[in-house]
Amino acid sequence: MKFKTAFLFIMIFSAKFKSYSQEVNFKVLSKEEQLQLIKIEEEKYRKSHDSIGVWIQKSQFDRLVAKYTELNDSNIKELNYKDLIIVVRIRNTIAFRDMAKIEKYKLFNTFFDQHYLNIAVAKLEAFISKGYCYYSKKHDVYIGWSGLPNNNSLYFLPS
Repeated sequence: MKFKTAFLFIMIFSAKFKSYSQEVNFKVLSKEEQLQLIKIEEEKYRKSHDSIGVWIQKSQFDRLVAKYTELNDSNIKELNYKDLIIVVRIRNTIAFRDMAKIEKYKLFNTFFDQHYLNIAVAKLEAFISKGYCYYSKKHDVYIGWSGLPNNNSLYFLPS
């Protein structure tokens, strides 16, 4: 009896499986078609990540870079959390948008690492997170680069 039940189950299951597998049509793509699909997906990914961040004009961004690069240590220690989030966004934007090759941004990154990092981590109550960056749950901002962009952690610079 057990054998008949098992056999019947296998027959029903294999019939169902055949009907499902027949509904799926697979097309073997040529190498050129595969490369074209990869390019399309890469472009979609790039476009979706290019528009992430808090919107700001490039000229305004550059003014902020200049302003926060010129502060001395005593002024930096007096910054509130809103100012520190701005500084963190600048730092993350430079990294994410691959702007560190430009001298003023390279200078800002160095200045950030020497003067802002420890203060931002403390005042924003950040803790070490994925990718060896810091994350402030209280302010939902990453300090450093986490791999995937966070909308609140960087600026969007329209072209």
